[in-house]
Order: sequence, then C-alpha cells, then structure tokens
Amino acid sequence: MPPSDVAIRFASRFSDLEYQTMKLLSVKEFAELANCSARHIYRLNDARRCPKNVKLGSLTRWPARTGDPMTGVLDWLEAGCPDCRRVNR
Repeated sequence: MPPSDVAIRFASRFSDLEYQTMKLLSVKEFAELANCSARHIYRLNDARRCPKNVKLGSLTRWPARTGDPMTGVLDWLEAGCPDCRRVNR
C-alpha cells in the first residue's frame, strides 16, 4: 500500500531516526523485518521473547526503535534478538 500524502508530509518533518522512533510496526512489518511468519511473531510475543507490544484498541503494534533492544524491534534485531523474558512487562 503506497503511503498517503499526509504520511509523506508528516515523515518529511522529521529525520529518519526521529521517524523510526515514532513509528509503530504491524505484525506483518515486524515479520518481514525478522524474516519469519506473522504467527511466529505472535508466538515470540506470547513467550515474551521479543519486545513488548503496544495495544491500540484491537490493534497490536511494536515500537520500531527506542534505543533499547528490549523494547524496540529494530534495536532488538540489531542486538541479535536477545531474550526479553527478564524485562518486567
């Protein structure tokens, strides 16, 4: 799905790092980054082996970048996918 004009204008206001910090990833986007299935992402989440998700109504999203491998998907992937079970949820 191509980004809307509003999304493009919004993203152009911020640097790439700032935009990644604000972005929330869907399970499909997370799975594509991790090179696995959406179902596997849900399994990792249920086992608390990936960064904590954010619930927005009925939607499930994951923060793209937070600077902490235990909470940001891109940070988590760059750190080699460490186990997140030890972090309080």
